[in-house]
Amino acid sequence: MRNFFNNFDDIKNGLSLKIKDNKLLIIIFSIIFIAGLFLGIFIEKSSAVKIYYIEYTENYYYSVFSQSESAFSILFIRIGNNILFFSITILLSLSIYLVPLHFIIIFYRGFILGVVCVIIFSSYSINGIFLTVLVVIPQNIISTFFLILAIISSMENSQIFKRQRCYFGFKSFLLNILLLYAFSLLGAVLELIIISCIMRPLNFLF
Repeated sequence: MRNFFNNFDDIKNGLSLKIKDNKLLIIIFSIIFIAGLFLGIFIEKSSAVKIYYIEYTENYYYSVFSQSESAFSILFIRIGNNILFFSITILLSLSIYLVPLHFIIIFYRGFILGVVCVIIFSSYSINGIFLTVLVVIPQNIISTFFLILAIISSMENSQIFKRQRCYFGFKSFLLNILLLYAFSLLGAVLELIIISCIMRPLNFLF
């Protein structure tokens, strides 16, 4: 038990140090994410984009509120989505010239969140507001925060490779990414808890 708490303290201290050492980059990525969010909310979307995301939000809304659907199906989708984003982060760590793509990914995540929020608000009224504020936004913020930390690690790894021309410490880098991926799933777990303990009970009460 003592070893467990010691390891947990090491992880917590490592995360705190990483955040402290990279405050500026975290702020920059956060601004890019927010910029994407606002563009997703306010710019006019093409009909093709609207149709695609209307279908996406309908499927999500059905998964949240349908009694015939297991809430765990959403968790499994999040697990898969996060694997995709963190895998891309690992691939982009292989070259310093791929660093700009990290900024595009974070901007894109913000943009998609903005588009989805608008559609949920406009399509599902009060239910949509509660769903967005209690579930969609918190889950995305948590997942994106740990993705940003993973991206910072990826950028550091690409700089090391440029200087040393070898992937020295790549195993340590992968373990770090795996840990951040695990933390990113806290957003998905929170989503599952809110859906199961708040959203569904309130809507199935009568």
